[in-house]
Amino acid sequence: ETWRFICTRRFGVENVKAWESSRRWIEIYREMATLNIPPFCTIQGSEAIGKGKVKGVSAWASVERRSNGETARSVKVKGKEDGFDRYTSLPIVEVRILIQNTATADGVAVVPEQTLSIDTSTRRRGDEMIEVLSDDRFRKSIANLDGSPFVNNCTSDSIGGEMFRLPLFDSVVLIAYVHAKGCSNIDKFLSKANFTKVLLNINGKTMPLVIPFDKVQTESKKATESIST
Repeated sequence: ETWRFICTRRFGVENVKAWESSRRWIEIYREMATLNIPPFCTIQGSEAIGKGKVKGVSAWASVERRSNGETARSVKVKGKEDGFDRYTSLPIVEVRILIQNTATADGVAVVPEQTLSIDTSTRRRGDEMIEVLSDDRFRKSIANLDGSPFVNNCTSDSIGGEMFRLPLFDSVVLIAYVHAKGCSNIDKFLSKANFTKVLLNINGKTMPLVIPFDKVQTESKKATESIST
């Protein structure tokens, strides 16, 4: 029962039910941990695009694909000449990152305040896409795995410098809206995007958790769709 409880804490009740068998729970846990199964989540984006891990913290990235696949949204921006707020159409992609402390039992994983970016560099030039900062409607948010609002768990002396803390097996979903320059639809975004990263602080040491995007999966999906049509 102890290992079943540990499985439930890390992977969620629904995943535990799906994996339940006649094997011992310690064996089931080891297999699920080796595969780095994400915890059960009801608000992952409609399309998984990548995953990564570092020092006992794992992350799974996804995007929310709109029904028409297009990215154009009305966004409030400041005029370059007069500084007044105005609305303009920009390509926006909703990126969701599920982050879990999977193995850092000896310390809490701290995620500091940061601006999310997506690397779109090519061999010829470096480039990136940045989350929207000019419009509060697209403000970055944090949610629990069931979609309920996340209650800030930072210490009182760290507010302003931290987004959240993750004790062992705790998870959150980070939701950000990225200005997808030059990408009129989600497929163009996926073809350009290389990776994203989330800065972590574990035991006083800051490090990046890099999440490479699965280009092979994206290209395979596009090829399948073109054949079917």
